[in-house]
Amino acid sequence: MKLYWLAPAALALIAACGSDETETPTLFSNCVTVMSDPELSRELAEASTSPDAACTCLQAHVKEDEDTKRMLGIFFSDLASAMQASGESAEDLAGRLIARSMLPDEGSDDPTFADAMPVFNNVFEELLSDIEENDGACPAV
Repeated sequence: MKLYWLAPAALALIAACGSDETETPTLFSNCVTVMSDPELSRELAEASTSPDAACTCLQAHVKEDEDTKRMLGIFFSDLASAMQASGESAEDLAGRLIARSMLPDEGSDDPTFADAMPVFNNVFEELLSDIEENDGACPAV
């Protein structure tokens, strides 16, 4: 007996586990891509954590803050896409992405990478500090 019809339902159920409808799986995967950058990975290692654990913690940390989640989504999406396309480091690309987002975009009031960068910096520093204080464990989970 073949159960091919069950596969899509099973995949949908597995994808839904551990997340709610407002969370996008790309926030986590883009976060892992960016946090796997050698420089950021070193900072995470100094805080006794890994890219996967830090991104899980980050999602839990901002779960209730839709504005911060949106800004982090912009930051991680833009930077992860650029890293995957070019193979360059996060630091090398961030400056170019900021410069590019500073160019006038007529008619658009949408947040840019430049708007999202300070949000990431604040959340990242707070998260690292909290993780270090908890001996590598995420206080938000």
